[in-house]
Amino acid sequence: MKSQCRWIACKYATKDFILDDEAYFALTKYQMPGNNVFYSNNLATSPPEYKFQFQKKFQPKVIFYVVVLNAGVSQPYFMPSGLAINQNVYQNECLLKILMPFIKKYLGNGNYIFWPDKA
Repeated sequence: MKSQCRWIACKYATKDFILDDEAYFALTKYQMPGNNVFYSNNLATSPPEYKFQFQKKFQPKVIFYVVVLNAGVSQPYFMPSGLAINQNVYQNECLLKILMPFIKKYLGNGNYIFWPDKA
């Protein structure tokens, strides 16, 4: 890995790198560590609404998308999530509305490398 990073850094030393990434955040306590359990010294007297809580198979989430480069960080983009970000959302919402204006604002000279999600 280090040799590949060195090769990229040497080959593109005069260019700015643009990285983008998205993350998913749960909106419920069930997927947040530490919030999915309860403690009691007497289970017999604990109310059932605390002992037994139904969960949806797919909990609601929010997608967070951001672009990072040497000049700074873009405005974040938030949206309610389905199961994953699809190509239409990535292209229309992330690339066209967030990435392209950010590139034009800070790197109008075209001297950059776009490394999408480090893929």
